[in-house]
Amino acid sequence: MQNFDVSVSVSAKKVTAVLGAIIAGLILLGGLSLSVKTFTQYENALGIVPLFDLDSENSIPAYFSSFNLAVAAGLLFLIYLHAKAGKSKFQLPWLFLALIFLALSIDETVAIHELFAYLIINKYLSVSGPGQYAWAIMGSITVLVFLVLYGRFIFHLPLKTRIYFFVAGAVYIMGALGMEAVGGYLSVKDSPFYGLEVMVEEGLEMLGIWLFIKALLNYIETYLVTSGGAIFRPMKETLATPKLAVHRTLPVNQEANLGLEEVGQ
Repeated sequence: MQNFDVSVSVSAKKVTAVLGAIIAGLILLGGLSLSVKTFTQYENALGIVPLFDLDSENSIPAYFSSFNLAVAAGLLFLIYLHAKAGKSKFQLPWLFLALIFLALSIDETVAIHELFAYLIINKYLSVSGPGQYAWAIMGSITVLVFLVLYGRFIFHLPLKTRIYFFVAGAVYIMGALGMEAVGGYLSVKDSPFYGLEVMVEEGLEMLGIWLFIKALLNYIETYLVTSGGAIFRPMKETLATPKLAVHRTLPVNQEANLGLEEVGQ
């Protein structure tokens, strides 16, 4: 039966550059939105202020963070498919990571974690304080459990990838847990610095996700594309600059074959 190939070229450098530029723009617009809301009487400004509100789950920055988390989940799932095809003993950790990031992507716009943490900590463990405190406590426990369960998996990764993952994780946790706890304190004190804290918190979270996406693309490009296999396969080099490409072979009446490979521009 005749096969046909469909491939989409993706430049890892261009992807991370575009995502980084959008993040910088959203943080700038979010800071401007918070400034207008805090220091002027225009809390709505024809709907523009809430549209870029960094402290809202129903805003462009929140939706973009959700999108970035979904991108990371997709890359993790592709890596899982590669590991599964190669019968790697570490295939399931990649799948669970993909599911975790998919859950984080959904949670980014609906804030399930804050309600869950509040119910567990404030209601059942009698810890007083705003929801941010509860989430910081629950999040810290979750991170410790994750490190224990994933320790062996993390240390099997190449050193460069391991460093990338640790840095990305540390930056994200500083925002999602550390600054969230600071925000809880400032909100109780009704501090004028609360807006600044929100900017730093959301900026760190976005930066952490961006670093993780960059780490995943680097891992794929450096270690998986060149290794070959059913999922990630290199193509013949050309004189043009190499790219990372999403490749799909579609045989008739057979399971589709996904792949990432290097192709020329």
